[in-house]
Amino acid sequence: MSDTQRNLIAGEWLAGEGEIENRNPSDLSDLVGMFAQASADQLDATLAQAKVAQAQWATYGIERKQAVLNAIGTELIAHCEELGTLLSREEGKPFAEGKGEVYRAG
Repeated sequence: MSDTQRNLIAGEWLAGEGEIENRNPSDLSDLVGMFAQASADQLDATLAQAKVAQAQWATYGIERKQAVLNAIGTELIAHCEELGTLLSREEGKPFAEGKGEVYRAG
């Protein structure tokens, strides 16, 4: 299916060995999307890349880590309406709760 969301694996967007649908649990007629289901080899590649990224992150000074995390938080807050809507739809929870989760994470 061409509109299946791919997985980011070691810096590359890839299809999985299969796909799985995600439905809104509060409205089963609402298909949130189709998502790639990773293979065991893709999972291994992702975990290997995560180890590399963690080693790089460990070398960053506290100021750089703070700047990265602050930028991520700023982006989350800037997009809390959109992300809150998606989160609410995916998890079947009220919008205010989904938006609040995103805002608190930011």
